[in-house]
Amino acid sequence: MIEQLRTQYKEVRESLTELSRQRWKVLETKLAELETPPTPEEWVNQLLTFKVQCDYDRAKEMWLSLRRDNDLSVNISTQVEGWDESLSITKKTNLLFDAFYQDLDTIMSYEDWLHERDW
Repeated sequence: MIEQLRTQYKEVRESLTELSRQRWKVLETKLAELETPPTPEEWVNQLLTFKVQCDYDRAKEMWLSLRRDNDLSVNISTQVEGWDESLSITKKTNLLFDAFYQDLDTIMSYEDWLHERDW
């Protein structure tokens, strides 16, 4: 059981971006300094929770940056199909990634169309 938790912890930690790994290291140090350090299960759960939040933050930043860089309006609640504040963070992350790729596809299609036209 403990070896399985170590393996899971290592895999999740390695899946973090470099910046997220640095942020996790700070949090990891603070957790280790607690009067009662987390159990192995709690370590894994803390890391998984951290990763879910990092994934959400990354998806949101990607979508917002794409929209800002292309002078498009930014309103998550009206521009991300299916968005609802009551959704889980995982569902919101998936919706943001979907919206990002849909917007990217639209932008690329428009740019292709512009290049194909005879000006």
